[in-house]
Amino acid sequence: GHHGGAMYTFAIIFAANCMVNFDSGGTAAVLDMMTWGCPESLAPKGAKAQHRGDPTYPCLDKTWQGYLGFAPNVGIVCCSPLLGYLLTRCKAKPVLLGFLMLNIVATLVLSFTVDRYGLVTCKFIIGTSQGCVAAYAPIWVSVFAPARHKTLCYGLMQSAAAAGILVGYGFCGFLVSGGVYFQWGFRGQAAILVGINALLWCIEGSKLDTQLALRFAGGRGPLLSGTLVPTTAAEAPPGKRPSASAVCAGPSVPAP
Repeated sequence: GHHGGAMYTFAIIFAANCMVNFDSGGTAAVLDMMTWGCPESLAPKGAKAQHRGDPTYPCLDKTWQGYLGFAPNVGIVCCSPLLGYLLTRCKAKPVLLGFLMLNIVATLVLSFTVDRYGLVTCKFIIGTSQGCVAAYAPIWVSVFAPARHKTLCYGLMQSAAAAGILVGYGFCGFLVSGGVYFQWGFRGQAAILVGINALLWCIEGSKLDTQLALRFAGGRGPLLSGTLVPTTAAEAPPGKRPSASAVCAGPSVPAP
């Protein structure tokens, strides 16, 4: 049914919102390994165990670890105006697919590099691309979520980022505790995002298009069951223009 299709779409957007934040938790879980690539000669007093000179691991001091942590947030802030413009002017589906693909590529590159500049750049790009899903998700809920589940959908969508960070922290921590190379967690994240992007591609574009919400916010008409009800004769299709009294009265509501 209509509600079932809407909740299916919600589940995909929720999963996307979770997984684009996976790396934030994963990075925190393996942060102590970010100095394993540094030689012992650079180790502060009492920290030689964390400086192993292993070339397969990054060499990030505390300053660079800070850069790695705030790079995604800088990306979100810098890209927010562009995201707002694109979601206003363009269809939602290609924008979402494009930014999710950018997120996948950046995550995949992140999972194969140990260079400090490469790591920070990838995290910045990940931030710019994850901001698209974060900005779009509540708009989708306001337009398409079933009325009886709307509050629940808002609450779940708000928790998606935290859930993704939690899963990333737990999963990557579990992998490294078992002796698995720390970047396999991010490779798994990229693989799951490919599947989510494929599912999103299969959804009909009209079920993702939120431009009706922007018209509604402008006060030109109420949104009922996903259909914009025209409030002026000029907005109505030819042959179906309402009378002046009907326009002023608005849509009729059947008596209970």
